[in-house]
Amino acid sequence: MLSNVRFSFCQEAVRFEQSFQTSGATVSHAQFVNCVKGIVLTGSGGSSGTAVPLTVHNGLMAGVQYPLTANTYVSGNLLYHCTIDQSTTMITATASSDFTFVNSVFANITTLKSGSTTKVRRLALPNLFRPARRRPTRSRPGITGTTI
Repeated sequence: MLSNVRFSFCQEAVRFEQSFQTSGATVSHAQFVNCVKGIVLTGSGGSSGTAVPLTVHNGLMAGVQYPLTANTYVSGNLLYHCTIDQSTTMITATASSDFTFVNSVFANITTLKSGSTTKVRRLALPNLFRPARRRPTRSRPGITGTTI
């Protein structure tokens, strides 16, 4: 697990080489700035495993040409609250893979995916900080309310 890190001007910022069937990689509170490659997944994958191959929480990838690269079968990657800006190709895959982004921002990306990437999903959760809208109350003539 990587947490509270910043990578700047790297050819390849992070490479995970492992069996993604039994263990996953987690990156939290990370900044990748002006790199050629951001996160590279290499190793052995598979669909029968129980681990989520890659989980990213609160990641910034700005000016990274190729933010995500999958060189092995990785299914079920989850990225929460990420911002990806100014990328040539957001996801490059040489093996089948899928990525789900939750509450994430994409800006200035030339190509969303290339290679064997099968799915890219973007989900948004409801705004929890906005107060709920109240329904207007209707008055009913002749009916009075009491508190019990």
